[in-house]
Amino acid sequence: MKRFNHLQQCLVLFGLCLLGAVIGELSPVSVPGSVVGMVLLFVCLMTGIVKVEQVEDVADFLQKNMAFFFVPMCANILEELEILKSTGLLLLGVCAALYFGVTPKACIPADQWQRLWTVWIGGFLCWN
Repeated sequence: MKRFNHLQQCLVLFGLCLLGAVIGELSPVSVPGSVVGMVLLFVCLMTGIVKVEQVEDVADFLQKNMAFFFVPMCANILEELEILKSTGLLLLGVCAALYFGVTPKACIPADQWQRLWTVWIGGFLCWN
């Protein structure tokens, strides 16, 4: 199998990202282009159109340096600080509720979750 050089790997990854952005804009349903691009990459990898070895080097580099790509987003949040001040407490409450609502369900096996629910929550709600 022929391995792509780094430029070719970037062209494949960013080409799929661009195609996803175009599809996202043209779609009647509001779907972020980045999500469509990731789905396109997934489909291409699963069908064998793109082999893992053909994009592995650049994908590893991007993954190892992912934190760097969040800097512009954080800077944008700082620019919108007034909006965050007005809704920040609500946002924090929603995040906390989601965290405490989803994490136990995802991390505790179902039989233990059911036992905890009946003993802790059920007992708390039905105490006399």
